[in-house]
Amino acid sequence: MNPDIENRVIDSIFSEEQIARIYKLVEECPEDKKKSFNKWGQVIHYIEAFNDRYSGQEDLFITIENAIQKEYGKHIQVGAIQFARYTLESGSEPNLAPHIDGVFEKPMLTCDIQMHATRPWPIVVNGKEFILTDNQALTFSGTHQVHWRTKIKFTKDDYVDMIFCHLEHSDMDNISSEHKVKMRDLTSFYTKGYK
Repeated sequence: MNPDIENRVIDSIFSEEQIARIYKLVEECPEDKKKSFNKWGQVIHYIEAFNDRYSGQEDLFITIENAIQKEYGKHIQVGAIQFARYTLESGSEPNLAPHIDGVFEKPMLTCDIQMHATRPWPIVVNGKEFILTDNQALTFSGTHQVHWRTKIKFTKDDYVDMIFCHLEHSDMDNISSEHKVKMRDLTSFYTKGYK
């Protein structure tokens, strides 16, 4: 599968029971497992059951994988799930400038799932804007497509809850240094127009 994929919005990812279970895990997350990333205005919840598919929530992993397979006709495994809340309670204004996910060795398919939001906050991928509603996912390649959020002002009551997952194209070659240079230049291009 070409890592520079056609982006898709997928409806109704989780069942009501799964959503309730996810939020129960979020509520039970110990304070010492909540980390504020002031650079992005996120509070990340490090939930042990999301570390891998064998930590007790395998059906969530399978649900995401089945949605991807239905859209693209290819089975790719979810490595881990991460829950993040964008909020002023993080200590800074939520903000996500143009970037790629440069920490991966292999091409990745990214699935961003909006769990709940008090306001719309567009995601932009290679210049194309997407607005998610609750329980919708956006697919893109975090390693091959520059992505960001439009600049908005959050009030003290605003938040956007997201689940992030990355699915590795394990059958592909490692990302080349030439690709990294190309992505750096493309990121610089989009950053110039970031408002």
